[in-house]
Amino acid sequence: MLIVVSDLHFADGSAGVHCLSNEVVRRELAALGARARHAGARDIKLVLLGDIYDLLRTEAWFEVPPEHRPWGASPSEDAANQVFGSLVAKNREAFELLSGSLVGSCGFPVEPERVYVPGNHDRLCNLYPSLRERVRATLGQKPSDEPFDHVYVDLEHAVIARHGQEWDGFNFEGSETFGPDHLLAPPLEDYMQIPIGDLIACEFVSRLPGRVREQLGESPAAASLYRQFQDLFDVRPLISVSHWILFQAQRHNEATQRAITEALRQTTEEFRALPFVETWLAVHNRQADPFDGANVLGFVLALLENTR
Repeated sequence: MLIVVSDLHFADGSAGVHCLSNEVVRRELAALGARARHAGARDIKLVLLGDIYDLLRTEAWFEVPPEHRPWGASPSEDAANQVFGSLVAKNREAFELLSGSLVGSCGFPVEPERVYVPGNHDRLCNLYPSLRERVRATLGQKPSDEPFDHVYVDLEHAVIARHGQEWDGFNFEGSETFGPDHLLAPPLEDYMQIPIGDLIACEFVSRLPGRVREQLGESPAAASLYRQFQDLFDVRPLISVSHWILFQAQRHNEATQRAITEALRQTTEEFRALPFVETWLAVHNRQADPFDGANVLGFVLALLENTR
């Protein structure tokens, strides 16, 4: 029996609650256990297909000097371990289930083999040996220093599974020769490169709610808008972000609208000024293609800076 689960996005909760509660995780695992019993499964693989750990949607990085953040000049492995530790502590019961016996806790007929495939939000989990060790511990896997594979191949079930960031130019900074029709995996070093999506998720989306709260001060709307803006990451497509923010602002009085637009302007300018962002925009700007990643992101930033 093959079970594939992705995008659990376990996080520390500082940038909003976006993952399943511990109780929901327990309930869903129990439901899977019941289905496995009903099917008479004698062999079970539980494939966790990326973005299980979310090391980007957090305010914790703002306590780390910019040069020691993952996209800084001197990234800190210790800081990454602290972020990881916080998200595991926040979701302690869920990881106790995943690392323990699912036969005893959730009624599986046999113990599932846990397979982990990193996504883009848990890219750091595969970058550092210390985090690979901690991931394996939280999933009940055997200790190993080997990097995780970014593709799962199961010939018995005729399945090839990926998280899929390879086909997202904002969330994968890999070989340009890897196109949408490719099935082979890019080299490991491509997955280790920093995509601009990491900074969008952290330095913009996770920072903006706090900037809005700062601008509003002690106003009654501050706490409510802070929570609302923590949902910004769920807005798709990216081009719609400015429309969503404008909609939120227009629901309030002029003073609140000014506070929101000032927070937006400040956050966007800070994001654009990051050395990594400046370099990324320059490298990815292909003059002949008005729809390349740099032009699209630049257009969105311009919209955000001028939202009124």
